Amino acid sequence: MKRHVDLLATLFILYGALALLVSLALITLGLGVVAVVVGSYADQASARLTAGAAASVFGALAGLGILGGVVHLWVAFALRRVREWARIIGIVIAIVDLFVPPLGTALGVYAIWVLAHREVRAIFETPRV
Repeated sequence: MKRHVDLLATLFILYGALALLVSLALITLGLGVVAVVVGSYADQASARLTAGAAASVFGALAGLGILGGVVHLWVAFALRRVREWARIIGIVIAIVDLFVPPLGTALGVYAIWVLAHREVRAIFETPRV
């Protein structure tokens, strides 16, 4: 089962990197909307308001994506180092991932299967003296 934990950590790294990349694209898209509207429709207040609202939505989504990406990377490296708390945080992240179809759902199901397994629990428990 250690191989599954390592694979899950790798998948978390890939998913986190993908989330960061998509967030960068959303930021760029939001700035592009503002640039086009300000350049073409600078005299119309409604266009500026709409551009601001669109940029705010893109910025908020990018912020969530950055947060999710960083958390996935953080937990992935903790899983690789077999930190005691990483299994619990990984399960919580996996539950959240279930609601992000299609990749997040698949990753969430796999992560829950791996991290809830009895052998994996034994790997992450600290030895009692």
